[in-house]
Amino acid sequence: MQSLAESIAIYHLLRTIPGVGPLTAAIIIAEIGDIKRFPSAKQLAAFAGLDSAVHESGNLQIKEESNI
Repeated sequence: MQSLAESIAIYHLLRTIPGVGPLTAAIIIAEIGDIKRFPSAKQLAAFAGLDSAVHESGNLQIKEESNI
């Protein structure tokens, strides 16, 4: 899996992030697929489930936190 990921340009960018090793970079690529399909970082975070949701009803506002 790592040798296949090494041929993808984004792999080398992911490897520049502190703490992201060869296996982690390959897994991120495998999970995300083509990162260009996300027009913004916010959409990528939502795909990964890292954003919080806000539920509103009248004057009540509840913010859900991600449980990671």
